Amino acid sequence: MILCVCLSPAIDVTYRVDRLVPGATVWVGGVVQRPGGKAVNVAMAGKERTTYPLEAFLDLGAFLEAANNERLKEMPPRLAPFLETHRFHEVVGEIRQNTASPAAFRKRFFRWFDGFMAMKMIHFLRDQSYSERGIYEEAERLKELITTSTDITKNAPELLTWYRRRQQRKLARQPTPPA
Repeated sequence: MILCVCLSPAIDVTYRVDRLVPGATVWVGGVVQRPGGKAVNVAMAGKERTTYPLEAFLDLGAFLEAANNERLKEMPPRLAPFLETHRFHEVVGEIRQNTASPAAFRKRFFRWFDGFMAMKMIHFLRDQSYSERGIYEEAERLKELITTSTDITKNAPELLTWYRRRQQRKLARQPTPPA
């Protein structure tokens, strides 16, 4: 059995057709669906399954909290080389000069520090300050951080079941969006 925890799972779909003619109706002879995405492909290749270190996300969270509250001097020190590379102080100075309110500052700042920049920071932290870790170990550490549960998971399938149940309970509490 291959167990894989994917933050962005994918399904690879293959359609079998007799022939492909541009502009013509194509009849599908069969469909094959299988798990896909990087995590699944790595797992199926038999390589050790690793993930980003939890500390990188904690550092990112501290950075975002400081930025959101305009306490930019409270950044984790290990971020300094990353911020210098991306001209952080120059960008923040320019944003401050061109905004009149904290709300405007946050809007412009987070337009600059978008999801792509966040992933660059996570990669930088992984490469420069921490290293990749085993998926199971990091998932256990995250569980300890987000809950006071003393449930002991003996193996990866049990841990995956724990996360799935937690997600189902969370979804069950959310109001249904209007149709």
